[in-house]
Amino acid sequence: MTQYIVKRMLLLVPTAILATMLVFTIMWVIPGDAAFAILVGDEGTFVDPKKLAELRQELGLDRPLYVQYGDWLWNTLRGDLGESTFSAVPVWNELQHRFPVTMELAILGIFLAFIVAVPLGPYRP
Repeated sequence: MTQYIVKRMLLLVPTAILATMLVFTIMWVIPGDAAFAILVGDEGTFVDPKKLAELRQELGLDRPLYVQYGDWLWNTLRGDLGESTFSAVPVWNELQHRFPVTMELAILGIFLAFIVAVPLGPYRP
């Protein structure tokens, strides 16, 4: 049993890295640009190309994807989740603020699943 647990814990690392790589890549494949979205906001659709290039450089979006991923992974492992793109507040503060509501929803979801699963579990058509 201990060997099984150790094996599963060791598989957690490559699985987590693969999952983060997949999500990071998907964020680049989907249409849209964070720098463009920041500059446009609610004002309109015209964006000065020079300002857009400067913001991309400031955000590090002009660097290769593997460099961006490496920086993000290193900062995340150190506990630095960065700042929110739109509110300019540290992401960690945003997560702390939203965590209690998330837990309420998770507990409610488990409770509702339990209420539905228990009566339907023994049912056989």
